Amino acid sequence: MFRSYLVFFALLFANLFCYADDIDSLKNLIAGTNDERDLINLQFQLAEKYNIAENPKDYYLTVNKALRLAESVGEEMAIARANRLLGEYFFSNQEIDFSSEHYHKALAIYRDIGDQKTAAEILFDISAILFNSSNYPGALQYANESMEIFREIDDKKNLANVHSLLCDIYSYMGVNEKAIDNCIQSLRLFDELNVMDTRANLLNSIGSIYLDMGQFDRSEEYFNDALFMANTAGDAYMIVTSVSNLGEMHLQLENYEEALKYFNRALDIDMNENDEEGLGYSYLNLGNTYYQMGDYEKALEYLGKSLTYADRSVDLEMQATVYSQIGSVYSELGNYRMAINYLKKSLSAAQKINADPILLTCYNNLAKYYDKLGDQKNALIYFKLVLLLTEEMIKNQSAQEIAETEAIYNLSKKEQEIQLLRSENRIKDLEASEKTLMNIWLITGLVVSLTFIVVVYRQYKEQNKMNQTLQVQKEELKLAKEEIQLQRDDIEKTNRSLEDKNKQVTDSIEYAKRIQLSLLPDNELLRECFEDSFVLYLPRDIVSGDFYWITTIERKTYLAVLDCTGHGVPGAFMTVMANTLLSQIVLENKITEPNSMVKTLDQKIIQSLNQHGITLSPFEGMDMSLCMIDADTNLVSFTGAKLPMYYVHKGKFDLLEGDRFSIGGNEYREKSYKIKNKQLDKGDIIYLATDGFQDQFG
Repeated sequence: MFRSYLVFFALLFANLFCYADDIDSLKNLIAGTNDERDLINLQFQLAEKYNIAENPKDYYLTVNKALRLAESVGEEMAIARANRLLGEYFFSNQEIDFSSEHYHKALAIYRDIGDQKTAAEILFDISAILFNSSNYPGALQYANESMEIFREIDDKKNLANVHSLLCDIYSYMGVNEKAIDNCIQSLRLFDELNVMDTRANLLNSIGSIYLDMGQFDRSEEYFNDALFMANTAGDAYMIVTSVSNLGEMHLQLENYEEALKYFNRALDIDMNENDEEGLGYSYLNLGNTYYQMGDYEKALEYLGKSLTYADRSVDLEMQATVYSQIGSVYSELGNYRMAINYLKKSLSAAQKINADPILLTCYNNLAKYYDKLGDQKNALIYFKLVLLLTEEMIKNQSAQEIAETEAIYNLSKKEQEIQLLRSENRIKDLEASEKTLMNIWLITGLVVSLTFIVVVYRQYKEQNKMNQTLQVQKEELKLAKEEIQLQRDDIEKTNRSLEDKNKQVTDSIEYAKRIQLSLLPDNELLRECFEDSFVLYLPRDIVSGDFYWITTIERKTYLAVLDCTGHGVPGAFMTVMANTLLSQIVLENKITEPNSMVKTLDQKIIQSLNQHGITLSPFEGMDMSLCMIDADTNLVSFTGAKLPMYYVHKGKFDLLEGDRFSIGGNEYREKSYKIKNKQLDKGDIIYLATDGFQDQFG
């Protein structure tokens, strides 16, 4: 884990306030003023003195008073100003919906009065909010709207800020070539304005993009440039950012000693600056490095120090990450109970911020650790959560990718339309110039000599133009090749991600298979009851919807085969439920007659599913054959739910048909199951089977 230092946003604020000496003097002025417009301005000044970070409650109440006063007297500018400040306040408290609402109210007013610059600044703020909420298509739309206005009014500083934000948006969307292009454009604009304090941040952003792409040489080059700029400016935060990024790069390359060197350097700076959040992340980076080196004692030492700062912090992502990492260390030490304890703390923090990747890791590890402890019930619970969350993440990712693709397509289309319009205007200008030139030639009377000069000159210009066009085409071809390479890298990265997710799901189902097999009767138990016996159990999928069950009470042996609706995971969950209920019916409820056992199982299946809000279709449930064999008399009592009992008596093959009702389902309201008795002799054979073979295709 390392700190991400891409720029989230750079909120733009105008000089909105006049200053008074102090808060008390402002309160006295407010108390002695009756003019409502003066009161509004004084409330704004007081809010500025309170400051969002230091006195958020007083800040909010003061701005809200200014808004109410402005609304009462119809002061549109003051209403817009107050709504903008409230948008800032709610964003600082992570109340995104309220923040967006107030920003949009302010935007509407500034647009109505024709204040383009302030409207563009608010569009930028809304883009930053959407970006921070992971709504990248929306953020892209608002950022480009603000960029058009800043470009139109030639506001280079704000234009540079927009390109910086677009760099972050495209980076998180995975469109790396556009991200790098916007970072470079931002750098060029800031260079023109001689603004140097943003260079380190932008260079770190480009380095992080190359690091995500696995281009370590390029990322190291940009991180070192960023470090040089940060050292030159004396910016401690940016120095730590650059040093930590270099540490993360070496960690990915498994250069552990180099990674430790950089992370320890970041730790020293954080200590000098007394940066508690920075200390938490630096200790986390060191703990993670020792964990990957296999030095678990040192890993726990540094992660424990990180935990001290994480518990103090409001950064829930850091808390969730630290708890999860400590759990991983304890699992490597074989202490699964401690690992489970820390993973549950990680779950608690991750659920508050909907951190799906952390949640998926926690669910998967909890399933594994409970299985290691032999707690199959909890292992199944967390295994099911893994499957549900994985399915949800895949759906969300698909929807997000579609929205991002549409946003990028619409933007490209708009850029093409603008370029076409510019080309048409240039053609019209050229046509007008040619007409003017022709008139001059006619007036001067120097047709012959000038014609020769013009022909030669035009040939020269055309040749020069062709050379320039060829050069531009070469550059475009080069850029296209680079873009294709970047897209190929992105596709490979996506494929690797999908392979990892598929492996996680398959591993989880393999764990479920082990749990399901542990519920089946032991072959030794079957041989104790029937010396000459066999089981043919060949699931089509990793886990199965078929299972068998056996128990002995006194001198009577109960043997059952069940076929649950569906294959794979759905069928497997039904087998776990049926196995548990069968044992409960016989051992706890003391029901031992085959027809009563089947009837009770039918009722319990329907009751169990209905109380969890699951509505069965007419054909959802299970088929079953159950026989009770009396060891003293060799009398077989059979009850079947659609499945028969096959037997060989005195060398003749025959069968007892099951009843036509399945267990569960709602196809029939009234069901009855009958007992069929068959006297067998020693040496006769009984076969119980599902419809597994005849249902296969081919």
